[in-house]
Amino acid sequence: MKNQYRFYVERELHSGCSFDADEGLGFQLGRVLRLSRGDTVSLFGINKKEFLTRVSFHGRKITLTPLRETAAPEEPETRLTLLLALSKKDKPEAQVRSCTELGVSEFVFFCSGRSVAKPDMPEQKTERLARVACEAAEQCGRVTVPRIGFRSPEELDYSAYDACAVCSGPASEKSLKDIAGRNVLVAVGPEGGFSGAELDFFEEKGFTPVSLGSLVLRSETAAAAAAACLLIK
Repeated sequence: MKNQYRFYVERELHSGCSFDADEGLGFQLGRVLRLSRGDTVSLFGINKKEFLTRVSFHGRKITLTPLRETAAPEEPETRLTLLLALSKKDKPEAQVRSCTELGVSEFVFFCSGRSVAKPDMPEQKTERLARVACEAAEQCGRVTVPRIGFRSPEELDYSAYDACAVCSGPASEKSLKDIAGRNVLVAVGPEGGFSGAELDFFEEKGFTPVSLGSLVLRSETAAAAAAACLLIK
């Protein structure tokens, strides 16, 4: 049975490789959870391995020692990248949180013509969304934390994907369930959908227009629906 406390660390993990917890993780373990010497937590790292880990206290310093590798759930066969038009308020956080739990591998945000939100400092927004993705991965049991980025559609290398699709509304004849590939890119629009010029751009790049059903979905719902269509088998 897995330990209920799971944390991600920015390092490779191996059995017996002791290291000191950073300030943030140390605060969680010592002040929030109030763990004692010899207690254990689950840690997973950048090498996508998870270990039952012993916690040791030495004054204010907390040492973590991975003891035994534990089985982790497999990632989806499809590596899904969501190209998301930036939405207002906390909708991007909701998209990242739910879609991380569903198995999305990467999120790329951009300002579309109808995006209401215009981030003044995308670096800070990226950091915040990266924390949300990390917390979601810790909560749901994944050992992979999705990548977060801000790039315009013109900057992407579409040859890296086996298939590209754009969610263009209920009128589309094809369903997202018809899209297949090892590496898939799906574009989801903002409130009000993509403009005609943006849809023309995606068509020029070889995107397949797809529908998520007969109803009009909110942007955060559409992102989760797209992820579920492709990743849940």
